[in-house]
Amino acid sequence: FTYSATSLDFNGTGPFPLHDEDLHSASLHSFFIQDFGNSPWFGFAWTRAEMATDFQGIQNEDFTFDVAAGAFYRFSESFTLGFGVAVTNLNGDTRVFPGINFDWVPCEDFRIGVYGPNILGTWNLSESWYLSLDGQPGGGNWNIRDDAGNSRTIQLDSYWLSVNTHHRIAGDLWFRAGVVYTFGNEVEIRDNRGGGPTFSNEMDGAPLAQISLSLHKW
Repeated sequence: FTYSATSLDFNGTGPFPLHDEDLHSASLHSFFIQDFGNSPWFGFAWTRAEMATDFQGIQNEDFTFDVAAGAFYRFSESFTLGFGVAVTNLNGDTRVFPGINFDWVPCEDFRIGVYGPNILGTWNLSESWYLSLDGQPGGGNWNIRDDAGNSRTIQLDSYWLSVNTHHRIAGDLWFRAGVVYTFGNEVEIRDNRGGGPTFSNEMDGAPLAQISLSLHKW
């Protein structure tokens, strides 16, 4: 389960009735991994059901459903290569993303991987401390009601590249702190009655910091 809150300020950006918008996203994820006996092949699948809204009248457009599936071949204990496809927004503006994935462990303390749009590199300094380089898409899509009561979609595209330090607090509980830079930032607002973008704007990159707590259990 994940939840995120996003605040966007549209004052002075266009002729439509939008100002400060508080956006919320809550989603349920499922992950599936299937081995095939002694075969080097294995399968992976992921599903997500998400509600993304400003909570000003919940409707069908506030809910989206995404799926992904892939097949992987383990060439050795240190290298795995795979391919897969993700399909997003099954009940709306559906988009399909094919991708190549790999996972490489060149030595005991290093790991490098590309998993669709996500990249990950880790360096283990001890059993309770490791560093990571992470790349992942940011932003999201939210259905809102503007000040005139019209249904609109806000789409924020971004890519986050971060350097993080991870520390074990106790048992399976970990603390993470990192610095991030976002780039490729673009915001688009569409009228849900159709007709193309109502507003689109590219934005400069920006730095930010993040902290988190997580449970690592396998």
